[in-house]
Amino acid sequence: LAFLRDARTAEDVHALLRYYTTTLNYVSSLAKGSIVKQELEDATFRIRGQVGRDLNVVYTSSRTPSAEVVDVVHKIENPPGWEDAAFLDALVATSMISHGVDLERVNIMVMDGVPEETAEYIQASSRSGRRHVGLVVVVLADYVLRSASIYH
Repeated sequence: LAFLRDARTAEDVHALLRYYTTTLNYVSSLAKGSIVKQELEDATFRIRGQVGRDLNVVYTSSRTPSAEVVDVVHKIENPPGWEDAAFLDALVATSMISHGVDLERVNIMVMDGVPEETAEYIQASSRSGRRHVGLVVVVLADYVLRSASIYH
């Protein structure tokens, strides 16, 4: 299945939704990565009673050992059931994710700002929608002159 319109059964819909359950959060710096990860973890406390488990958030950067990156990729591509505490809800990553990491299940992406280089923006945003329809949301800070000028 590639599109919702192709789904014929509830199982088809669930199979397709599997590709939209882990969010990639692209950040432009190590510091922003820590902040975004903390914000997502804080959200766990607000929604814990509604969800039934904590959100599982992982942060990777150029400082993350290769073996750990391989483990994260494996967790994303071979997820346990959603109700399992090991299910990865969000991956926060710096530009290291935009080079050579192809994840079929990453089809929702939130970018914290726009990278300075157009090529980096293209590389980073193309992590979403590799095999299925992807959605990329770019969050622009109005207090950052460059971001404000992109919006206007």
